[in-house]
Amino acid sequence: MGAAAPAVANTGPSALDLSQRYQPCDPYLHQGCFASSPSSINLARRDGAPLVMLFIGEHAPFANTVWQCIQSAAVALSISIRPIFAGAFYGCKGLPSGCKGDATKDWFRSWMTRWSLDGDQALQVEDMNTEAMSLIKAIQANPDPDVSRPDFLLCGDTALFCYLARRSSAFRETPALHMYGMVLLQYVPLSWRSKMLQDFGQSWKEQGIHEPAGVQIEVLGLQLQWQMGIAIPFVPSSGTSDTAGVLYEPSGDIRRLLVLKSGFFALAPGRVFDVVLRRLGRDTAIQWHHWGSENKIDPKATSFLNFATMASYSCALYVAPEFSQLLLRDVYGIGLPILAPEITWHQRLLQHMFASWGQLHNEHDVGRMSRPSGRQEEVFMAAQHWQFPPFYNPSEHPPEHLKFWLPLAEVHRFPHIVYFTSLTEMIQLVQSLDLNAVSLRMQAQSRIIAANVRRFYRNALQELGRLGLLSEKR
Repeated sequence: MGAAAPAVANTGPSALDLSQRYQPCDPYLHQGCFASSPSSINLARRDGAPLVMLFIGEHAPFANTVWQCIQSAAVALSISIRPIFAGAFYGCKGLPSGCKGDATKDWFRSWMTRWSLDGDQALQVEDMNTEAMSLIKAIQANPDPDVSRPDFLLCGDTALFCYLARRSSAFRETPALHMYGMVLLQYVPLSWRSKMLQDFGQSWKEQGIHEPAGVQIEVLGLQLQWQMGIAIPFVPSSGTSDTAGVLYEPSGDIRRLLVLKSGFFALAPGRVFDVVLRRLGRDTAIQWHHWGSENKIDPKATSFLNFATMASYSCALYVAPEFSQLLLRDVYGIGLPILAPEITWHQRLLQHMFASWGQLHNEHDVGRMSRPSGRQEEVFMAAQHWQFPPFYNPSEHPPEHLKFWLPLAEVHRFPHIVYFTSLTEMIQLVQSLDLNAVSLRMQAQSRIIAANVRRFYRNALQELGRLGLLSEKR
């Protein structure tokens, strides 16, 4: 037998190339993404009252982050606007409206226990309209007099809930800003997924006037392209720390390392990692704080840390359990230097994580919708030539599949994160790095990202005004 032919290296586009194909520029790196609209639109109610934006969703930290961006955009455009948070119960202490109970929160809490039921209790496609009307009634039970007639909606971070709300006439014509921070089919019953995918793609195709939209997870944008041919902007979240007014200010001469909480520590490899880390830490002059170590070795580990406390540490260690998480954005925003496993090591760790969940996990892959037409067809057909679909399951796919997409994880996209190949090297880096210089570079990069994000939201508010519906409602 002759010698085997040498392997041919793949020369196709990388995941980053694919992500940027339909983007104006890379909002992580370049100034001036989302160029400002040339003309302004007068956004005001005829009665002079503030405009009202209704946030429909369960995730309060997401809602609060987006609200801060909307609020900043409104100030820049001299617009008076107020939010109504409908159903945001998870992490609700950070919201202006707090955690006061209401019917919408009750509906969302109930949904979180019902959507994944199976057997005789499983929801069927014919239950969609019933659930939609139930959600509408819960929203309309809110005591705010404007809840049934907001000027616009914020659809996000989960697509399902606006999808249900807009199935009825109550909010179908209300202009919306779509900002998705979770995978498209998050919390969607199995029997609904194919229909929702087809409905979502069809409504996007038939929409007479394109509503402003963005995704906060870069790989989610590619999932939408692959599944439906929808290409919308990637708009990274600047995190809640963007408006906190807190920046890196380490205390004392001794280097203090904050081990950030991560779902990784709940797994067997994470527990081993944690034990080794603690043993190494006893032999150094570094002070360690294990925050949120989910194996409960440290009973104080899950206590809350505010931004000022985090900013007082010398640096942080982060083992990212996901492609995108608010925690990383918040820590980066205050300029706290971050150390993380380099990408090859991180890939091995995530293969354990993604065995059961993950923003890239293929439980949300229901295939591709039927071939669309127009602009969607171009995007849809281009995606069929990608090296791998943007979904992954380690029990079904080779490691190269995750390796291809992992460069889009935020921990590898944010510049100036420091990577290590072993825990010994990590300790050496903590002891030797000029951490103040690292922090200054991170802060400069955060300003670029935040400016791009604010520019997107200013444009989005003006685009909502161009829909021409606001002045006719009053």
